[in-house]
Formats: sequence, C-alpha cells, structure tokens
Amino acid sequence: MFDTLGASRLEAARPSQGAFGSGQWEILERIARGASLAELLLSIVALVEHQAEGMLCTILTFDPATNQLHHGAARRFSPDLSAFIDGLHIGPNVGSCGSAAFHRKPVVVTDIATHPAWEPVRERFLAKGLRACWSTPILSPSRELLGTLAMYFVEARGPTAEECAWADAATHLAAIALTRARAEQENDRLFLALEGRVKELTLLHKSARLLQTHHVPIAATLEDTLAAALARVTAMPVR
Repeated sequence: MFDTLGASRLEAARPSQGAFGSGQWEILERIARGASLAELLLSIVALVEHQAEGMLCTILTFDPATNQLHHGAARRFSPDLSAFIDGLHIGPNVGSCGSAAFHRKPVVVTDIATHPAWEPVRERFLAKGLRACWSTPILSPSRELLGTLAMYFVEARGPTAEECAWADAATHLAAIALTRARAEQENDRLFLALEGRVKELTLLHKSARLLQTHHVPIAATLEDTLAAALARVTAMPVR
C-alpha cells in the first residue's frame, strides 16, 4: 500500500499520457509496490520494444567487483547472444554497451559492420541480422554505474528524436529499479552482519556468566561490558 505522501509524489511524477507514458506509470507503481528486479527490468524492455516493430532492447547490469556487464533482461534477443555478452568486460572500444559503460555516456553505432568498436564481436550480431546498436549507461543519482540499456535495429541508421526519448525514459526507470535493488541488498547484508554480531556477543555473554559462577575475578566486569554491548547492538535500527 502507498502512504498519502508516497501516493502524492507518484501522482506528481506521472508521465505524459499515451501508451508509452502509461507504461512508464505502471512500472513506477510496480517499483513502489516492491516488484522483483527481474520482473521490472523485463517490463522496461517490453515497454521499449512495443514502440517499434523489429527493434530489440536489452538491459545489462554492472558488477563493480569484476568490471563486467551481465544479462539483466531481454525478450526478442536470441538466447545465444544473451549468453555471449553475459560477462562482458567494459572498455573504451567494446561494442556499444561496453563502451557506453566505460565512458559513462551514450554510444550510438549506426553501422555495426564498419564501426571499429564492434570489430571483436560484430560477426555474431551481423549473423543475426542486427546492424545498428545504441547504448545508454544506467547511472545512479550519484553517477555510480548500474548497467546499460541498448536498442538494436536491423537496418544501419541513427536514432530519431523520439527513439532517444524512449531510451532516456527507459534508462531512468531502470536506474530507479536498480538503485532500489542495490539498497535492499545492502540492507540485507547489514542485517546479516548484525545478526552474526548479536550471536557472537550472546555467546560471549553466556561464557562470562559461566565464568562468574566459578568466581573468576574478571568475570563480573566482563559480563557487564558484554551485556551493555549486546544491548547497544540489538537496539540499532537495521531497516
């Protein structure tokens, strides 16, 4: 459920009317209601692909630990191509997505067959009939790289103004979904770490009480210290 403030903020952020605007609004509502990341990314891909016949859209997510892009969502994209680009290392001349991720800015390749950045991988894509690819980095509000969104076409050409607007809107939606997912992962990590710390302190506290029953001189002081530490830890907000 939405609280009053959350509902009013979503209402104020409602995109323009029309099929694409309505689709954006539906995805924003699902983000607010806690839909899974996989479902959200697939919905964003579907929203973009519904705008043009023959266009393919993909979302890749970025792993900062390995500097790689991984499969996030695709519908019309062939499974073998999705597997091929899963684990792609970003770099200054690594196709459209790897380059867009590296430079943190959109990369428009109007002809995969001739662009030098595509030289190492172009044959796989040309064999599938793909000739153009425009990729936009997905960035957090602090400009942290989250992934890329790409649009593929079967003809060699550049994007129209309307297609650029689709890409911008879809990238913004993906950034919201990915930022929320990362925040939830961090909350889960902190919760597990805190849970482990509580177990450690509880065990030490029990050990101190056992020592006290055997009249070990330092036991009383140790028990008081551990009890205070345990109380502080269990009182910490974690979510």
